[in-house]
Amino acid sequence: MDFREAGEQDFPAIRRLLATANDTPWDLERVAREKCFEPGPQGPPVTIVAEEGKELAGIATSTPHALRILAVHPQRRREGIGSALFERSLRTGSGRLAIYGEAGNYYLPGVPASDRATLSFYRSLGLDEEPEPAVNLLVPLRGNSRIPETPPDSVERGSPGDRDRIIDFATRQFGSAWAWEASRALENTPPTLFIVRNESGEVAGFSAHEANNRGLGFFGPMGVAPSQRGKGSGRALLLASLSDLRGLGYGEAVISWAANAAFYEGVAGEARPFPMIRFSVAR
Repeated sequence: MDFREAGEQDFPAIRRLLATANDTPWDLERVAREKCFEPGPQGPPVTIVAEEGKELAGIATSTPHALRILAVHPQRRREGIGSALFERSLRTGSGRLAIYGEAGNYYLPGVPASDRATLSFYRSLGLDEEPEPAVNLLVPLRGNSRIPETPPDSVERGSPGDRDRIIDFATRQFGSAWAWEASRALENTPPTLFIVRNESGEVAGFSAHEANNRGLGFFGPMGVAPSQRGKGSGRALLLASLSDLRGLGYGEAVISWAANAAFYEGVAGEARPFPMIRFSVAR
C-alpha cells in the first residue's frame, strides 16, 4: 500500500471513493473538492491517499488542528489502512487535533452516535472523548408554516458594500472562524447572509447559510451583539436564512453543532436531533 499527498489529478478518483465510503446521511461526494482541497480558517488542508495500483483505498484530509475526513473503501476496511492514514494525519500540525470539528469549516462536528463501527475505530486509537457531544438539528422546510415565504422586513441581505463592516463585526464579537464563514457566505450570488442593524445603523447581528458544505443546505453561523439580544433579532435572522434555503430548493435545513436546540425548535418548530460524539488527541 502506498501513501502520498493527493493533487488535483486525483480528484475524480477521490469523488468516486467518497461516494462509496461515506457512512453519513449527507452527500460527501458533493463537497469533496471543498473538504479535500479548499482552505479553511487554519489555511489549506493536506489530503493523503492510500493507493494500491491505480485504485484508491482510503483518504484522510487534515488541517493543522483538525482531521476533516477519514474514509476507507468498505472492501478494504480492517486492513490497517485507516490507522495508517490517521497516523500520517497527526504529522500535519502540533498541539491538539480535533476529529472532524475544524473551527469554521467542518463536514461533521463529530462522529455520528449511530455509527458504531467508526466510534469503535476511534476509541481503539485511545483518543480523548469530549464530555459535551455535538448535535445537528434537521429542520423541515417544505410545509413548515413557521417559515415565511420571504425574509422578515427587519433584516436585510448582506451586500458587498457592507462586507468590511460585517467581517469586522463578526471578528470582534465572535472570532476569526465565524468571520471567515461570513466571508464565504458573502461570496455567493446572491450573498447567503442576512444582517440586522442597531438604532445607529451599524451591523448588530448576522446569519449565514451555504457558507460551508455548499449544496447540502447547512445553516450557520449566526450571531447577535449582546446589546441587540432580546429584541427578536435572532429569531428574524434564523427565519430569513431558513426562508432563503427553502427558496434555494432545499427540503430540509441542517443546523450544525446547534448550541441552543430549544431556541431553534422554538422558532422553526420541531427538529430532528442528530447527535455526535466528539474526539480529540494531543500530539
